[in-house]
Amino acid sequence: MRYVIVFMAICLLELILCGSCFGQSAQRYRPQRPTISPYVNLLRNDTGPVPNYYSLVRPQLDQQAWDNESSRFAQSSDLAIRQLNTIVDRREMRPTGTGSVFNNYSQYYSSNPSLRRRR
Repeated sequence: MRYVIVFMAICLLELILCGSCFGQSAQRYRPQRPTISPYVNLLRNDTGPVPNYYSLVRPQLDQQAWDNESSRFAQSSDLAIRQLNTIVDRREMRPTGTGSVFNNYSQYYSSNPSLRRRR
């Protein structure tokens, strides 16, 4: 009886210390390209009066081209944003509002009285 309690305590301690071992899972395989050609749909007989190329194959090819183009655009946009962030991080940016005064119109009106217009 005593051995059973010790064994259960050891098992419980191992579960507590190694709890992160159970949460691991393998990553799914995601191929870069489709694994099946869209031209396989040319052999289907269940479509309507439109030929299979225009109803099944061509839309799939167009979608793949669109997906590739949009992923390239997203990658280039991410790269541009990262480059801008590094440029902004390198500069010392002054906080907004420094050097400003409320109702300061000195940039519009001269402070020199001799330059003021007389009526």
